[in-house]
Amino acid sequence: MKHQQRGFTLLELLITLLLSSLLIAAVSEVFLQSRKSFTKQQALSEIVEDGRYAVEMMAQEIRRAGFLVNPRRTDAGFAPADMFAADANPANSGIAFLAPIPPSTAPEFIRGDVSAGGFGNSHDLNHLVFRYQLDPSGNCSDPIYHSKAECNENGDTWTADPIDTDPGNTPCSAQVGDQNGSTYPNGKPRAAYIKNIYFFVNDTGDGPSLSCRAESKLRDGTIIDNNGGLSLPLVSNVEAMYILYGEDPDADNSANRYVSADAVVNWPAVVSVRIYLVLMSEATNVATADTSTYQIEGQSINVLNPNERRLYRVFTTTVALRK
Repeated sequence: MKHQQRGFTLLELLITLLLSSLLIAAVSEVFLQSRKSFTKQQALSEIVEDGRYAVEMMAQEIRRAGFLVNPRRTDAGFAPADMFAADANPANSGIAFLAPIPPSTAPEFIRGDVSAGGFGNSHDLNHLVFRYQLDPSGNCSDPIYHSKAECNENGDTWTADPIDTDPGNTPCSAQVGDQNGSTYPNGKPRAAYIKNIYFFVNDTGDGPSLSCRAESKLRDGTIIDNNGGLSLPLVSNVEAMYILYGEDPDADNSANRYVSADAVVNWPAVVSVRIYLVLMSEATNVATADTSTYQIEGQSINVLNPNERRLYRVFTTTVALRK
């Protein structure tokens, strides 16, 4: 008995090959889309984490602006105008704090600068510098004020605390110590009276980053510590930083308007600061929609490198200053 053997026809093989190819293509597309979605979500997560940290850290520092141990003290050398004296270049910012203009005695403790084309690089559009007196110990009653980290009182015995920095310091203010180890003639620890903090966007070739520079100064202007004049990178992949200042011309402790640094009329009348920090993803070619612009105060602003197809997010905070 003969058995008839029969294989696949060429048409059947072609149809099978076509269906298999379509199935593989569909599975591959699902895999690629899943991978793109994961990459995008990971990039967004990194942006959100960095953005929240940056604005919270900046707000923590800016809230200290203008702090004085005793703002009502008027004796020579310790009045607010003396403590916040004129300073031509605090923290090497290129911004000058000016002396009060009579008859006003209100000192300057915050200032900014703005450049439409950028200062050191095209991302560096706004500079912010501010200052405050170091946080005192609640027990220090000596006319020479000390920082919390330096001053302990045990009866009539004063000793320098071995801790070199205030535990409330951020990575920015912790760049410089709160004490320098020397003493006054009365044997009590010499503290740096004023800290200057300077925020800007730096680009050293590894990409733009939010950076800060800090310095500690004595009341006579002597620099105790400035970290060798070096800046500290805080958050990377910063597209831009925008800063608006809440000015209070009628002295009711409420901002009447928010303006850029070049439009501030009276810096001692600034009562709040509004920060917009624009972060971009480190990964390129992850955006699936148009990301060529972002919004600040209702204004559409073009990104610097739209062809990179990065993700962009704007983080904002408004900080009320001490008054």
